[in-house]
Formats: sequence, C-alpha cells, structure tokens
Amino acid sequence: ESCTVELQVPRGSQYHVKPGDSLSIKCPVKCCTEKPVVNWCKIEEESCLLLKDGLTRHTTWLEECVFLLNFVAIHPNDSGQYRCLAAVGNLLAQSHAVSITVKERVGFSLLLHYLLAGSTISFGILVTILYCTLQHRVTLLSGEVASTSVLTKTGNNLYINPRVMPDDPNEHSSGMLGVSCDDWSEEIYENAI
Repeated sequence: ESCTVELQVPRGSQYHVKPGDSLSIKCPVKCCTEKPVVNWCKIEEESCLLLKDGLTRHTTWLEECVFLLNFVAIHPNDSGQYRCLAAVGNLLAQSHAVSITVKERVGFSLLLHYLLAGSTISFGILVTILYCTLQHRVTLLSGEVASTSVLTKTGNNLYINPRVMPDDPNEHSSGMLGVSCDDWSEEIYENAI
C-alpha cells in the first residue's frame, strides 16, 4: 500500500510580529508508517535555503506529526517566506509558503514621536509662563518698594501722602500703585477686633 507524505500548512499563512517577540510556526505532517525527515527553509529568490538550528531559531517535533519552527527572539532579518519540506525515501513534499513580517508597530513609534514632541512644546510653554510670572512679580515688587513712601499710617487709618506721589503717572508699568494688602492685613484685622 502506497502512502504519500502531506504537509498541511494552510495556503496564505501570515504572521506579523515585532522585533524580540517569540514565534512558533506549525507544519502538520500527514505521516505514514515511516516518519519523514522534515526541515524548514527560507525562500531566497529562486531557491529555498535550509535553516540550521541556532540560539535564536530552532526546529522540533511538537507531537507525533507536527514539526515546529521556533523563533526565540525574532529579528527584522527573519522577515520573509518559509516552507516546510519532508522526505521519505525518494519522495519529497513541500508546504505552501508561510509569510513572516517583522516590524515595529507603527502606533507605538508614532505615539513615542508625539509624546516627545508634545513634551518639548509643553516644556517651552512652561518656561515661558514661569518667566512671565517672575517678570510680573519683579514688576510688582519694584512697584511696592516705590509706593511704600506714599502710604502713611496714623493710628488705625492709612493715608496716601500726595507730596511723595510720583510726577509721572506712567512710572508704574501695571497702572496701579502696586500696594500689597498682605503687609497690612494682619494689623487691619487686629484693629477691627
């Protein structure tokens, strides 16, 4: 009774993985009484180069009739098309091609790009806000120093002494006298009690 070896890899099998992932590709083999010699090869132009076991890639039998190609940590150079080959005596069988695509996920690299760009812009905005806030405080503080001589405290009352008012109304950039309520709030509160 004759028995032919069949390799039952589905037509159009495709795997999309990112670098460093592990991957196992199955090659189901319809076995006869004699177990076939099975190999995996990578299609390069017109030929199919047999793969050797190594640190990052090896072959093994999963069950009685399933031959695996295992990638421990897949690399972009592993992208391409692969076939499973089986030989029993003079008979040789080959599977449909299996396509492997190894590339970084676009979403992640795009997200990383946007995060870096966004953080740079955010940092620039933050520095600008801090600078403007600091400049505003410096302006207010210089206005307070200039206006302290304008206020006169007599008893419980505060008076503006018109004799020491600046001649130029534009001297204060804020358009206000720059008087801080914090300095007097404690005393005003005590006098109100």
